[in-house]
Amino acid sequence: SRLPTNEDRLVDVLLSIIVSFQTTGNKALFEIYANTLRELHESMRNFLELGYSLMLHADSLGWSNKTLKVIGSLPSETETTRHFGLLQKAKDIFSGVGFYGKCAEISGKLAESQRTTFYNIPALCDELKLQAQYYKNIIQADTIYPKYYLASYSGSTAFNEEVKNRSFIYRSWLSYREFCKKLQEKHPRAKIQKNTGDKFKDSGNQTEQMVGVTTVFTSSLQKVEGKQDSWDTSEMNERYKQYLKKTNVQAFTFKRTYAANAPEVTTLMRQHGTDNMGLGDEGSFVKSTLHPNMCVVQTFVLTEEAFPCARRRVPVVSRTNKLLSPLQAALVSINEKNEQILEATKQLALAQFSSAESKVGTSRLIEQLSQHLNGTIDTGAQEGIRGYIRSFLESDYLDKQPADGKTIVELKVQMKTQTKLLDKGLALFGEHCGEQLKPMHNHLLVMLAKLTKDVAVAIHSSDKRYLPRRQNTASLAASSASIMRSSVSFVT
Repeated sequence: SRLPTNEDRLVDVLLSIIVSFQTTGNKALFEIYANTLRELHESMRNFLELGYSLMLHADSLGWSNKTLKVIGSLPSETETTRHFGLLQKAKDIFSGVGFYGKCAEISGKLAESQRTTFYNIPALCDELKLQAQYYKNIIQADTIYPKYYLASYSGSTAFNEEVKNRSFIYRSWLSYREFCKKLQEKHPRAKIQKNTGDKFKDSGNQTEQMVGVTTVFTSSLQKVEGKQDSWDTSEMNERYKQYLKKTNVQAFTFKRTYAANAPEVTTLMRQHGTDNMGLGDEGSFVKSTLHPNMCVVQTFVLTEEAFPCARRRVPVVSRTNKLLSPLQAALVSINEKNEQILEATKQLALAQFSSAESKVGTSRLIEQLSQHLNGTIDTGAQEGIRGYIRSFLESDYLDKQPADGKTIVELKVQMKTQTKLLDKGLALFGEHCGEQLKPMHNHLLVMLAKLTKDVAVAIHSSDKRYLPRRQNTASLAASSASIMRSSVSFVT
């Protein structure tokens, strides 16, 4: 049968064929289709997926001197030569996009072959030195990690069987706006509904194409189960922590705000056996002081396969909803914002060293960073950090919810982290913004100085008020402060 023309569907079909031939042991056909997958990703410049495709191909090969046939651009060569060549190319690609952990993994495979197959100790030592350098790169060099978007297709007769009434997570380097534009070009008849999660403003017309697109953040299976990741409270290098968070990811999350009487909220409350507003750390329910008639629901989505992988689009297989208390919602929000500020700052900082980055591209990165800075620093008294200070630090919140003390400590750490990230980002913005945006930069400098002072005063007052009663949180605060200090180092 004919192969599909849609590139994402074509990748799915090729991988299905490859797995089938891998299972039946048909190496010749496996190599043909593995090479087809490699050439497809190369033509689309999907470098991450190309690296994983090369590893998939290489893992099927041994280290013999058997001569292999010409396949596509691969010449006739021994199995060992092809095996080495594929792994080396994959390593070069991963190095080029800053995925040094995969480089270290490949060096480990090559070192093992030198130790157990070729018995070449000098080559083994050289490869182990390279592996050590790749591990150092993880903690010393900044990496731009991909963005992820949830796309949900609605309309039982509007789309073909491949996507209709299904949801997918997409890996992308594009901004949200650029991704939506690209998806619109692929489905010109579709109505793109932005940041809807998997909820649609349904017209009831099943022949109408609708695609809901939502930015999602990487999470983990532990977080889905309400547990912390092992690295959450560890004082490990922050870049390595980011690497662990951004690789081998099968769980993603987003949040939405609902009216208190919305069916989604009512269902979750019924599951928890309550008629009150938000779920606290110990099962207590509290009303939002910021938006008393609203509730925040966090959704976790699990994918069929972990990212990154040999495909840039992976189906969603399950969802889990969690009703957040106002404090939990604040912590999720500030974590997400900190991640956005950090990534926007890294992108602009690294663009300085990229000769391929056009002036137009740099202008876009400056605009992206300015939006994050302006939207975080220049806010109203009830928004962002200022709202959290009023609701959770200056109020009697902990008197009413003493079980939330640990979460308050985490919130304070993230508030401090945000002011540090804003300071770094604003300094970089000042270097690139040009004379036209200098007044905005100067205004934000004044606003940030005030915000930083307000945060320090609020945290000091709260600590003075509550820490004598909660000495058990002191060590956690010190540990978290250490993490915070390491979280703001990147190339500038």
